Amino acid sequence: MKKKISRFLFSILILFTLPFAFITHESQAQLLEDFEEGTKSSYSPALETLPSGPWFLGYALIGTEGNDQKNGSKSVRLDNRTNQGFLQMNFDYTEGANELSFYAGKSKFSGDQAATAQLLIQYSITSGSSWVDVDEITVPADLQQFNYIIEQPGNIRFRFLTTGGQRMNVDDVYIEPYSELSPDPVFLLKLGNDPVEESSTLAFPATSVGAEKVLELTVRNNGQADLIISDLILLNEQEFAFDSGVIGTYASREERTLTLRFSPQQEGDFSDELIFTTNDPNTEEFSVTLSGSSLSEDSVTPIAIARELDFGTRVTVAGRVSVANEFEGPVFIQDQTAGIAVYYPPMHTAVERGDSVVVTGPITEFNPTTAGPGGFLIQIAEHEGDDDISFTVVDTPPVLVSPVNITVQGMNDGGFESQLVQISDVTILHSGAFQGNTNYNISDQSGLGVIRIDNSTELVNATAPSGPTNIVGVIDQFFGTYQLKPRDLDDLSADPIVIIGEDIPKDLTFDVVTWNIEWFGDSGNGPSDDQRQMENVLEVIQTIDADLYALQEIANLSLFNQLVDSLEGFSGFWANYSSQSQNTAYIYRNDVVQLLDSGLLTTNQVGEDWANRFPLFFEFNASVNGVTRHIYAYNVHAKAFGDAASYQDRVLASLRMKLYLDNFRIDDNVLFLGDYNDFLTTSTFDENPSPYENFVMDDHYFPISLSLEERGFASYISSLSPSMIDHITVTNDLIEDHIDGAERVENPSYIGSYISTTSDHAPVWTRFDFTRTLVSSEQQAEIPASVSLLQNYPNPFNPSTTLRFELDVPQQVNLFVTDLTGRRVAEVAEKEPFTSGLHEVPFDGSGLASGVYLYTLQTEKGIHQTKKMILIK
Repeated sequence: MKKKISRFLFSILILFTLPFAFITHESQAQLLEDFEEGTKSSYSPALETLPSGPWFLGYALIGTEGNDQKNGSKSVRLDNRTNQGFLQMNFDYTEGANELSFYAGKSKFSGDQAATAQLLIQYSITSGSSWVDVDEITVPADLQQFNYIIEQPGNIRFRFLTTGGQRMNVDDVYIEPYSELSPDPVFLLKLGNDPVEESSTLAFPATSVGAEKVLELTVRNNGQADLIISDLILLNEQEFAFDSGVIGTYASREERTLTLRFSPQQEGDFSDELIFTTNDPNTEEFSVTLSGSSLSEDSVTPIAIARELDFGTRVTVAGRVSVANEFEGPVFIQDQTAGIAVYYPPMHTAVERGDSVVVTGPITEFNPTTAGPGGFLIQIAEHEGDDDISFTVVDTPPVLVSPVNITVQGMNDGGFESQLVQISDVTILHSGAFQGNTNYNISDQSGLGVIRIDNSTELVNATAPSGPTNIVGVIDQFFGTYQLKPRDLDDLSADPIVIIGEDIPKDLTFDVVTWNIEWFGDSGNGPSDDQRQMENVLEVIQTIDADLYALQEIANLSLFNQLVDSLEGFSGFWANYSSQSQNTAYIYRNDVVQLLDSGLLTTNQVGEDWANRFPLFFEFNASVNGVTRHIYAYNVHAKAFGDAASYQDRVLASLRMKLYLDNFRIDDNVLFLGDYNDFLTTSTFDENPSPYENFVMDDHYFPISLSLEERGFASYISSLSPSMIDHITVTNDLIEDHIDGAERVENPSYIGSYISTTSDHAPVWTRFDFTRTLVSSEQQAEIPASVSLLQNYPNPFNPSTTLRFELDVPQQVNLFVTDLTGRRVAEVAEKEPFTSGLHEVPFDGSGLASGVYLYTLQTEKGIHQTKKMILIK
């Protein structure tokens, strides 16, 4: 029965087939396309030039993900969900086809395995103008090989079309050239698709004593007359064995599977000779040598061999440590042959780089998913209950492992897993701060790859280098993707994060935190273990040790009260929204914060703008180091999502919030903080202006977290695109009280599996020193009243502004600009003489990025004054 092809697909195939109707592929032997050189990454119909020739992929792409079934690192993924997927040779193979074989299996993305997948196989001997059905198969759950006798001479091409199901993978398409059958019987022995030559050697993979390795070969009659295999023997018949079902009579083109087994009972190297007796007049006797090696955990095995052993096989390896506890597990070691990871916590902290170690344990892989084996980091670790792992640090001086120089493509090819490498002249396709447990794309002249920043390293929050650089790291693998993992700042030449004021004791500052704790206490929507989430939150709060916490997404009052009760010397309250299960809340230190008033801010506000989560206000006195500030805090959880309607809600909420503050709190100290659910520099919706641009542009308000956003930090850390959407904005005295550069996004690396057990947001916090002035009281007594650094104008500015200051007497001054980390970005005046009076000096910020900057005046008499200015481009 002729199979139906969709009319739309037919038009696509005609469009792309006709221009290539006369393309041929001159082949001297068999054709094998493994798709490892493919790069097509979209389903849109397009040609893909591969080593075997041009192939047309429609609603198909080169699959590289862990849910793609494949023999190597790539296969073709065909998609049948909305259109008929197809894979088609757009060239003729000129040698004809005796046989076609390929692998097919259902992909493992959502819904793929449950669907009944079907695939139609066809060939054409008319350069694609007409097609003949070979078979229509039901695609199995796992990758499986399919073989077909074609017996077609001359030009031929094949294609594969989906006829049912969802996504499926096709790999390793093989065409055996057509050959005329001899009138005599012809003995042919094959390993996979390759003929086995007379007197050649078949090597089994190494295995352990008492285990078994299997090789499957194919015996075929390639002649017209019957082939008779009358005898098959092994000379030694000890460590090797075979199944005798291949002895007998074979009709023309008939083939059978020969299973060979290697089952060593002692350690050593073994060999035997396998001899066939046939009626092939040219091959009456055919022999091959079998070889194999067995290993014992009592002897050291080269790491390269150990990596090839079956999972669960116990092995002993030795090598030098290239990664100690930088990732808090696993350790990486390597010898002269290869590298391997070892996950055994007692070892992580007991070794240092360069140590010589001997490790014994089972071979396995790090696979935290439900996907089948393969595609993950091979390591020595607990396997199916076998947790007997031991290690010894050899008493010898350490020798640091030298990285081997490779390219990005060399990493992607997979030959350097667990080895220390260096990739030179590589560009990181990211600017700003690194986030922990996050992948970033990298590129060099060979192609694109991935670098991973481990959450336990000092690279978290460090600034990514710009331009080509050299990166040292160990090669990890996760879900089929190879990742370069640098160990520290030296491996990456990254600029470390500098936090200002770390030398100031906590009891001298007022520290404020905003933190969205994902569905706190609601295991049905957030982390699945409420008690573990509560314990982790408690640890984070105690680690930060702040005075005021503004919290969002509090969904369980009982658990919230339990959290507050667990914090000695703290109190707290929540919003108790009537129509929202996610509440905002405060927790505060009793000996610093005195509650005066609290409640929901409804004045001039519209509930829909705030997703029915009105701002939770908190009026209090904060007393630190003998100074008290009267403060109004407004804790918000703005409307989520990046669509137009949600964006407009945030715009209106911000507009009404600022209008209220301008009218009622213009002279008060205000903390406007929480989950803004948007950026300050732009918007998550279509790169529109930020909903909070009205705050950023008004010099009366100081968005403290703006500098974090500009430097590439992220507070929402669960998505593929982490984002800075949690913010703190202040006014009046709090602007001058703020310790510029103290703001940060907390790195909760001390919490295991933080995102899945605690929250998809990280805390954002900063510090205030109520006694902090730009000039000390002692200096003030010596400073003439007429010496003053004035506010720049305009402010904010783009790109030019005027810096103004007054001098009481003529003198030399320094006038310079720094960013919030203290790095000087411009020298406006250096030991330059000025007369007494008012001076205005132009400043051009064309070469600087948008952000908050400090400009400082230093006089020869020792006066030092600083002010803020905001550059917005």
